[in-house]
Amino acid sequence: MAQTSLIASQRPATELSQAIMETGEATIEAWVQPATLDQTGPARIVTLSRDPAVRNFTLGQDGDRYIVRFRTSDTDPNGTPSLDSPEGAATTELAHVLYTRAADGTVRLYVDGREVATREVTGDLAVWSDEFRLGLANELTRDRTWLGVIRRVAIYDRALSPEEVAQNFAAGE
Repeated sequence: MAQTSLIASQRPATELSQAIMETGEATIEAWVQPATLDQTGPARIVTLSRDPAVRNFTLGQDGDRYIVRFRTSDTDPNGTPSLDSPEGAATTELAHVLYTRAADGTVRLYVDGREVATREVTGDLAVWSDEFRLGLANELTRDRTWLGVIRRVAIYDRALSPEEVAQNFAAGE
């Protein structure tokens, strides 16, 4: 089940970045099955970045937690402070992990249709780059390998509502 190869766009994900910058909203959705809970760093599941220190967003796994870093004009270039799930949210079972950012700065993290973390993040997306590439299962520099299976990834240029999150989870992968 372990995968160590990098899957990345060959060109910048310009259309995706620009659409999210225009709305100021985003949703990152993934059906994933971690191979282990020993992943640290956090290991990158989905990332839109240039390198390990500068990114637009990252959904990752750190041990038994999911972590999302989403850069705004008020965060550091790495997107911290991040939004972390509680300990125990990540298991080696198939999971639906979904992150939303609303235009008002409210960010939410859902695991299997349930909201597990929320916070307010100030700042806008003026610092985003439309030159970054999209990568799956690794940072673009190959130093944050995520081990597991990615069954489905969807990225939206709007924040899904809690009802839509529940519908997507109920619909399955």
